[in-house]
Amino acid sequence: MILRMPNQSLQRTPLRGTAELNTLAITENLDTRRPNIVSYNCDLLLHEGRLFMGWSHLLSTVIGFMCVCSGAVAAQLPVELEVRQIVSFSFVPGRATEAVNMYRELAIPLYEEDEAMISFRAFREIESPVALDLIVVSAFRGMAGMDRSNSRLSEAGIGACYGQIGHLTSGHTDEFVEMLPSLGFSDPSSLSRTALVWYRILPGQRDAFEDALETTVVPWEERSGVPSATGRFLVSDGWHYLRFLGFNSLGDYQAYWSEIENLSDQVGLASVIAERREVIVAVVAELMVR
Repeated sequence: MILRMPNQSLQRTPLRGTAELNTLAITENLDTRRPNIVSYNCDLLLHEGRLFMGWSHLLSTVIGFMCVCSGAVAAQLPVELEVRQIVSFSFVPGRATEAVNMYRELAIPLYEEDEAMISFRAFREIESPVALDLIVVSAFRGMAGMDRSNSRLSEAGIGACYGQIGHLTSGHTDEFVEMLPSLGFSDPSSLSRTALVWYRILPGQRDAFEDALETTVVPWEERSGVPSATGRFLVSDGWHYLRFLGFNSLGDYQAYWSEIENLSDQVGLASVIAERREVIVAVVAELMVR
C-alpha cells in the first residue's frame, strides 16, 4: 500500500494537550482536540490518572478485551523479513473525522480481503512535537509482499479511496522499516499508549546500537513489562531506526526514560545516538486488521 498524494510540507506545531481514557465512547473526536475524550468501541471506563505502573497486567488484559470488542485481531508481532510502511498524516482543520471514516468504510474492507497485508494499525496523536493527526502502519512480508498487496488493492479500486483521503490531507510522510524480531518483545499497541521513537545513529555505530538493544535494553524492557519492537529504516528522512514502545500512561512513559537513560549510560548506548525524536499515540480500535 503506497499512498501517493501531493508533496506538501509539514509545519511544526506546539505540543498538544494530553487525551485521557475517560469514557465508554463510540467514536473519536480528532477535529476538536478535546483533551478529555478518547473513544473505543467498548463498554469500559478508564481514567488515565488512576492507571499506575503496578496495573500493567490488568491493563494489558483490559486493552486486549477492547481489541476483541472492535473485531478479532492478533498481536502485531514482527516476523522475519517483515516490512512496515508508516504513513503520518496531518489533515485539513475540521476534516480529520471524515478522513478516519473513509479509512473505516472504504479502505478497511479492502485490507481485510488482502492476504498480502500481514496487519494494519492506525494511531491517533496524543503528544507530538510535529504536525500530526494520524499514523497508519501496514505490515508486509518484505517489499515483494508490498508489491503483491499494491497490485491486489489497485485492482480492488483502492486508488479512489486514497484520492479522497488526499483531498483532506494538508501534509504526510511515507517511511519504511524492516522489522528486527530479536530487538523487541510482545505487542506495544496492546497498551493504551504507544510511543514511536526515531533514532539517528553516529557513523559506524549501528552494530553497537543493535548489540546494546539485544543484550541489555530489550531484556530489561521484558523484565519491566514494557512491550517493544524495533525496525531498521529502508526509506526515511535520514533516520536509521524506529522503535515502538507500549505504556499504560504518560507517567509510565516518563518513568521508562528515567530508567533507560541510566541503563544507556552504563552500556554506552547514549554515546552512539546522534538524535532522537518521539511521538506518543493511541491505537484506533476501529482501524485494525489482523
